Amino acid sequence: MARPAWNAGGHRLSAWILRALGGWAALGAGLCWAADDAKTVVVLVTPHRVYREVASSIETAIGAKGHRCVLVVLPRSSGASDDADAEDTSTTDASVTEALKPVVEAKPALLVTVGTPATSIAQTHFKTTPTVFCLVPNALDALNADDGQSTRRALTGVTTDVAPIEQIDWLLKVDPRCKVLGVLHSPSSKRTAEAVQKAATDRPIKVVLIEAQRDEFPKAIDALNDKQCDGALMLADAKVYNSANVQRLLLWGVRQKKAVFAFSANIVKAGALAGQSSENAALVRQTAELASKVLGGADAGKLGLQYPAVVETAINERTAEMIGCSIDDRVLRAATVRFGAEK
Repeated sequence: MARPAWNAGGHRLSAWILRALGGWAALGAGLCWAADDAKTVVVLVTPHRVYREVASSIETAIGAKGHRCVLVVLPRSSGASDDADAEDTSTTDASVTEALKPVVEAKPALLVTVGTPATSIAQTHFKTTPTVFCLVPNALDALNADDGQSTRRALTGVTTDVAPIEQIDWLLKVDPRCKVLGVLHSPSSKRTAEAVQKAATDRPIKVVLIEAQRDEFPKAIDALNDKQCDGALMLADAKVYNSANVQRLLLWGVRQKKAVFAFSANIVKAGALAGQSSENAALVRQTAELASKVLGGADAGKLGLQYPAVVETAINERTAEMIGCSIDDRVLRAATVRFGAEK
């Protein structure tokens, strides 16, 4: 089977990255639609535990609003598991086709996809069915479009990525010393990295893109040094990071007294200087609003890619002290969570 656009280059989100993003199990309570006209909605998901928990919450919320909801679980690939670095996607035409029969039979007015694998399959098999995605990182790469407009007109959704310009402006507030920022990426997150680079064009910072491989991560560390980077920005890319590589990058930051900016509070707690992440309940509300608009007749393709409206920020004050970074009190007070502060 040809690899769909949403999975270009073999992009998959590992269970470790999912845990780093964290906190998705209890989101469904915030998801609702006004049901003046009951319609059929299919929630498409692969079997990973985190995806399933989110999908079940969505299914319950949709049903509570009077819509008929069909939960379709796609097959697990051979050898996949819930272990830390498990990859969860489907691999054969036959297994996918069989699993998608309930979708065809339901004739849904809307597909809601949870995670990149399910969204990839929806892209391939249901090109004209309006689709709203959630829990998809590096969405510019997944959409395969520079401007966030999908090549498939019926697709919209909310990415877990923080808007690039928002990332640049915030990290400059946290550490104004950072004049050269390295962004480690794989081919699966290249467009996302390029968007960050573009956002810095008229800012007092240079963004350097460094292609990295998970199995050859020390080379990426060497590149950060060779390019004289003052800091590093992490993207949620399982082709670059596993737990060992995260530890390597955090150690680089402490030893070199350089800032490491993460995509989750968990990594900031582990030793990154700071990080931004989507606020869970707000992200689901955004997904709900998009779904409501599509069910009401809006063109999903015109709605396009949405960035999180509410962003959480985390700062590790102990790391700031270790690398000699003096963070403005106003930035500290505005942080959603602070680690390592003196009591």
